[in-house]
Amino acid sequence: ELDACYYRYACAQVNSMHRVRILVGLKNSRVYHSRTAVFGYRPTDRQPSSGPIQDYAKDVPSDILRLVTAYQTHGHKKSSVDPLQLSARLAPELDPSLFGIDLTSSSTFSFRGLIHSTQMTQGTVADLVGYLEKVYCGLSAIEANHIPDEKEKQWLLKVFENSSEEFLLDDSERNQLAKCLIHSQVFDQFLAKKFGHIKRYGAEGAESLLGFMSKLFQLAAANGIQNAVIGMPHRGRLNFLVDLLKFHPSAMFYKVNSNAILSVYNV
Repeated sequence: ELDACYYRYACAQVNSMHRVRILVGLKNSRVYHSRTAVFGYRPTDRQPSSGPIQDYAKDVPSDILRLVTAYQTHGHKKSSVDPLQLSARLAPELDPSLFGIDLTSSSTFSFRGLIHSTQMTQGTVADLVGYLEKVYCGLSAIEANHIPDEKEKQWLLKVFENSSEEFLLDDSERNQLAKCLIHSQVFDQFLAKKFGHIKRYGAEGAESLLGFMSKLFQLAAANGIQNAVIGMPHRGRLNFLVDLLKFHPSAMFYKVNSNAILSVYNV
């Protein structure tokens, strides 16, 4: 443990750099992110979470509110993200009977404040459940309950709800995505066969990263972005370099085999 003199000196030096603030107290609590001087970190004051429902939906019965919250929290468990359907995906938390809701009710009410859709504004309970099933239990899923900032979470849910129709791919996009995934798998199989004794950090199990990054590059180019700085994890790095960044395969194999490489290929 630091003695008192050295501790005060360390605090003064750290605070002078505006990088880390160390709070001296009875418990010697420490804060490693200052609120003013960490590059790329500009935190906002956290607002207390009051649930995903807006203020103007307070007149809606509480059972309906709890049902919507359940879909936003547990809907991903029931989503159709397994194309092979090897196992049934169930979410007992979404059973309307748990909330005392009768799906046969014909009474209508406003959806304002319950959901973020700009198209569905009112309907019956069955209409609401159908919408929630389509958005949160469809071919794509979202899990946002871990986000501590309620404003950020509601923004993400709003974008997801209003973008659900855009997730559908046409035939050309499907073919392009399939080609990208097949190239990645063949590349991994080749490396496993030829360089089985070397740690390769292949993309097995993370091939969807390449499809995501490919689409991201297309959108970036369409919006006039000319340069990008990419921070990559180890998983799938070689596939990413060869398939998307067009790093020459022969140079990649040469370097993987623990050989020096020309600066022109340096990454």
